Amino acid sequence: GDFALYGPLWAHVYRDPHSRHLLDNAPHVRKWFERLHGHRRDDGCPELPVRRQHQQELSTGSFLQHDEVPARLDSVFMNLFKEQWPYLAGMSAQIDELAGRGTSESAAATMRIPRALGSAPFCVGGCSGSRRQITYQVWRLQRVLDTYRGLEGTDQQVADKWLTRLQASDLF
Repeated sequence: GDFALYGPLWAHVYRDPHSRHLLDNAPHVRKWFERLHGHRRDDGCPELPVRRQHQQELSTGSFLQHDEVPARLDSVFMNLFKEQWPYLAGMSAQIDELAGRGTSESAAATMRIPRALGSAPFCVGGCSGSRRQITYQVWRLQRVLDTYRGLEGTDQQVADKWLTRLQASDLF
């Protein structure tokens, strides 16, 4: 939750010298920014401290054996496949349909896709709603699919095993 709030506030309010004053009367928010941001020097905010010991900890750490995804993260990924994937896949199918309507393959490749396609249903945490389909979000799905389709041999087998563990292999 912290990073969902931090990202836009940091990038679009606090780092912008013209809007930073909006947080002048919010010392707790500024301290929160400092706690979250302390990983590296930022030329836009040179006054913020940098936690050097954190950088050292990262440089001496090690990856999990065989570059595994820990099983304790399964519920996070299963939730993404259950809740976010259908929304993105539905929008992707609409874009494919739009690009394929009476156009040649070369024309479809250069076609401008609208910024939004209208509304679509979604479900998060058991709560349903409807939201605009902002088409640039499809790159998230496309990047995952392109990476998966580029796998071969052992890499493909490891990915398939992981997707099976997440009950998501049918999505690929």
